[in-house]
Amino acid sequence: MPDSKPKPGEMPTDSLMEQMVQETMLNFAAAVNASDFSTFYSKISRVWQKQVTKEKMEATFKPFSNSGIDLTVLKGHAPAFTEKPYISGEGILFIKGVYGTEPSKTAFTLKYFLEKAAWKLVGINIKMK
Repeated sequence: MPDSKPKPGEMPTDSLMEQMVQETMLNFAAAVNASDFSTFYSKISRVWQKQVTKEKMEATFKPFSNSGIDLTVLKGHAPAFTEKPYISGEGILFIKGVYGTEPSKTAFTLKYFLEKAAWKLVGINIKMK
């Protein structure tokens, strides 16, 4: 039976990346709606956790929480990658894409780092267009 654990420098499949994006975006949506990033924070990489506290993360994303935007509408929509995902020389997986939601599209850039044989979030940027 082949080893299914990802290896450093090995690209995940498109299917896995779509699943990672969907999970990340829905976890982020739940955090925004609840104005509580505890669960979201617990799922990010330890590398990122060393750089930012949960409180700092909540403060950074407060404009999303205060705006009334409900990103849970992304459930059931598939993300479309707008650029070919790639792994940087530092081992960071970059995934850029968009959800074709209406009236505004939801664009994202997500960064993941391979940590203990699992891709963990190390950066997120979301824009409503």
